Amino acid sequence: MPLLPRTVHEYGNAAFLAEEAAELVPHLQEAFPGSWQEIVALMFARITGYTPLYQVKDRWEKLDNILGIAPNC
Repeated sequence: MPLLPRTVHEYGNAAFLAEEAAELVPHLQEAFPGSWQEIVALMFARITGYTPLYQVKDRWEKLDNILGIAPNC
């Protein structure tokens, strides 16, 4: 039986970013109720390194989704 490829997620970076953003997320939810998840994904992607906007989706998918959000990247 062949082994299926596994997806590798960056857990450490995501855990650190989630912890640091914990105080900011409720304010984003209040100020931008319709797009706060996209703002968080963009913030995480840009903090982890230079990421052009067209690559944010790929960068977000490599991070472990610790916050359990589903941004439309």
